[in-house]
Amino acid sequence: MVGLVLAFLLHADWHIARPTHHRWSLGFSFHWLITATLFAAVGWFVARRWPAERWRIGAQSLLLGLVFAQILEPIFLEGLYYHHALEYRIEPERWRALGIALVAAIPAYALTLWLCVSADALSGDERALSATVDSG
Repeated sequence: MVGLVLAFLLHADWHIARPTHHRWSLGFSFHWLITATLFAAVGWFVARRWPAERWRIGAQSLLLGLVFAQILEPIFLEGLYYHHALEYRIEPERWRALGIALVAAIPAYALTLWLCVSADALSGDERALSATVDSG
């Protein structure tokens, strides 16, 4: 489910970023700020909900989100719905917008996964590392 949320956010990022001559577009050049903030919010949810499994669930969700947003959605939803053909047609500007968004969103997501775990949920090794970081 988290992967689908990330896929939706990446797809929404494309609508926020792409030029306004496309339907449902905003042409916002700072689209990556919105995406990074929302990825951090998802990272916070994962870290708080599954503290012991946050890295595994976070990585799997990110991979699933990327696959859905950049492979499955363009082929099945756009290709079949708009072009009535099973095709993979991605414009270079879409790849550029994705790259910019991911450069900002992945570090925000990972940093949030790392920092937003309650002290009660940490294992002994993680608690010791957290105490070392907090005291230094």
